[in-house]
Amino acid sequence: MRKRISRMLATGAIKKFTVVTGNEGVDAIILVRLESKKTKNVIEEIRKRFDEIYEYSGRVDLAVKINCSSLDELNSIVDSIRAIDGVRGTDTLIRLK
Repeated sequence: MRKRISRMLATGAIKKFTVVTGNEGVDAIILVRLESKKTKNVIEEIRKRFDEIYEYSGRVDLAVKINCSSLDELNSIVDSIRAIDGVRGTDTLIRLK
């Protein structure tokens, strides 16, 4: 089994492993508006940090899906996204149910 997984990692069939947890904690979607000249760099930086990222056209450029343990942790994540050069602003949607 290990050799098979190692081979799939080496060939790129598997890019990474993640753990999907239950619906505990805080689920949110962070909507991100970007400076158009810095879009590529910002997207690359956000992709390094988060797994679920969706690009859009319109008033919002990106949506980042987050699951974290608390509102304090969510606030820290939002602050870290806002600190990226090229991020114009964010809106955060918190799942209620």
